[in-house]
Amino acid sequence: MRFFKKPLELHCYTNRAYVYNYAPVQNTSKITTKRGKHGCPGHNNNLKAGVTIPLWCDLNLKVGTREDPWWEYQFSDKMSELGAHTFEQLGQSKEDENNLALKIMSPWAFTCDEDIPFLFVGEQMQLLKYNVLEIMQGIIDFKYQASTNVNFIVHLKDKPVELDLPFLLPILKLIPFTEKKIKVVNHLVSDELFNNLGNSHVNTSFKASYYRNKSALGKKLFKFTPEA
Repeated sequence: MRFFKKPLELHCYTNRAYVYNYAPVQNTSKITTKRGKHGCPGHNNNLKAGVTIPLWCDLNLKVGTREDPWWEYQFSDKMSELGAHTFEQLGQSKEDENNLALKIMSPWAFTCDEDIPFLFVGEQMQLLKYNVLEIMQGIIDFKYQASTNVNFIVHLKDKPVELDLPFLLPILKLIPFTEKKIKVVNHLVSDELFNNLGNSHVNTSFKASYYRNKSALGKKLFKFTPEA
């Protein structure tokens, strides 16, 4: 007798109708089918793993030089935002000041009932043409926090660089540390409920807020009920 594991349900929430309709979160395997397969098994397995967040609108990004490290941006939706990390936050050294650590503020918030870590990675084969851009890897869960912001590095050069990232570019892939299949459930919710979901992780402390919140919540986990 074969026993089938119940799929891991990943609930993906947004309060923007155009994101929900035109750029939904998908199992990466569905996107891979459209691209076709390659000869390398390891590469094929990577292409099929996890879920993918596509870029929900065009992004124009301009960055300065090593000597003058400025940056400016414009999203085509006129509402998405880009932020920045300091290298001190990332535990990096003075030598890394030749790079910019930036962050695309994602319109998606995820929840998962199981305490399973997800690896954040970039679709680097899709990003090869943007050779100064590198998606930062990270590991996080969606039981104790909901953020899906896209952290990335821009390697500064001797001359300013302009990047045009297109709508539906597979900007971020999330791979769970489990053998279970993933069932993606997309939700369109109100601003109030979306913001309430985001409040499951706030900076309650100046340092290590995520870990302190996780410890405090324990089994008294904040529950989010989506709209019907």
